Amino acid sequence: MIDWFNDIDVLKSVFAYLAEYDSTVTTALSKIQSSRGYCSACKKPSTFRVTEGAEPAGEWRNLLEGMHCLCGTNGRTRLALDAWRSFRTVYNPTDSLIFERVTPLYALIKSEQESIQSCEYLGDEKTAGQYYEINSVSIRHENIMALSYADQSFDLMMHFDIVEHIPDHRQAFRECCRCLRPGGAMLFTLPFFPGLDRHLVRAEATVDGIQHHLEPAYHGNPLGGGALVFFHPGWQLLDDLAEAGFGTSVAFEYNPAVGIVSNGCPYPDGHMWPVVFLARRPPSSQ
Repeated sequence: MIDWFNDIDVLKSVFAYLAEYDSTVTTALSKIQSSRGYCSACKKPSTFRVTEGAEPAGEWRNLLEGMHCLCGTNGRTRLALDAWRSFRTVYNPTDSLIFERVTPLYALIKSEQESIQSCEYLGDEKTAGQYYEINSVSIRHENIMALSYADQSFDLMMHFDIVEHIPDHRQAFRECCRCLRPGGAMLFTLPFFPGLDRHLVRAEATVDGIQHHLEPAYHGNPLGGGALVFFHPGWQLLDDLAEAGFGTSVAFEYNPAVGIVSNGCPYPDGHMWPVVFLARRPPSSQ
């Protein structure tokens, strides 16, 4: 079951309450290769593959990105799917956009909402709003910092684990707010670090190129290659969203039986809970 929080202090108290239980769960999962449960994506019992394989001794296993079902989803993508289903049940958005096209999550959402629109970032040399053939799939290119969509085009915009790879995430938030209708929403996940009050900036885009403040870190890209991590987001994210014109609530789902737990990181600044952010454009905004 997914719960929605408008009061962040209450959410933090839930994190504190669950911390000991979560430690027990993730310690147990870190020692096994598979776990029986129920997959909310394919809606049937499943044997989850805990992670991709046995990690080197002493390294933690990212359980939020783990708990893989044969349907192609992991814990994080099922969390996003559950949050979308919950939002859709209440608000029934008619015009929706997701910033991915070649993932299992896109396919699942498409199967439940045929009208969903999609796009991907395909490179600086591509033209926004144009379609390109990638591995026999026609994909619309968009740069989330400079979208080609008209003002107030959508009721719902969704992006999952891309914000940390954007050179200017505040500009991306402003662009999404522009493209949303009054009362519209932006639903998203990102590797969120609740132990950080302020963002930890790893790299910045400057007129002279990328300036690295820490050793470069990359995450996998569904279209291939690696995507540079610009920052580790902390609670400052709520201020960024407010400055872009959003009011924000947070969805939280913790259920080992459906393969959704924390990432199990033993280091305080790297511990992530299974949360989804919902940023709403006020109904009265122009």
